[in-house]
Formats: sequence, C-alpha cells, structure tokens
Amino acid sequence: MAEETIGAQLSDNKEKINFGYVARALDKKWSESRKCPICGHEEWNISDKIFTLRGLNKFSEAYPVIAVICDNCGYSHFFNPLVLGIFDQEEGDCHE
Repeated sequence: MAEETIGAQLSDNKEKINFGYVARALDKKWSESRKCPICGHEEWNISDKIFTLRGLNKFSEAYPVIAVICDNCGYSHFFNPLVLGIFDQEEGDCHE
C-alpha cells in the first residue's frame, strides 16, 4: 500500500476504489479549508470502498458514498461518487 497526498491508501484490488480518482476529484471540489471541524487536524483518510446510505424506510433510496475520515478524531465526511463524476453505475466501477 502506498501513501498519497491526503494520507489515504491506494489499492490495486478490483473490489476497492482507486484512490487516485477520488483524490483528484476531491482536489477539484474541496475548495475550503481541509481542517477537521471537530479537532482542527488536517490529515484525512479516504475509504477504499463505496458504501450506501439508506433511510430507515424500506422504500428509501440508497445513495452511494465515499467516506473521508479525520486521522485524529474520526469525524467523517461522505461524498457521493456519482456527483464527483468518478463512478459508472452501469459498469459498477470508478473512472476518471
């Protein structure tokens, strides 16, 4: 595993997302301070998997998310890979 600019893991495993795609997309979109709003720390880890957020109602939509987690306190941001433009739903894979 290799370290990248935001401190996340890069993985060649097909079941995991490509760190580089996510890091570049976040660099384009995350224009404000990268300080954690809870502890002020500036190091973040990007999850290597896409998760889904779903409401408690069985008819609720599910939203794909990538977690970005503070290295110090664990505070988490969730980014939608569809909105970031890095996930192809038909192929089920990340791309640039």
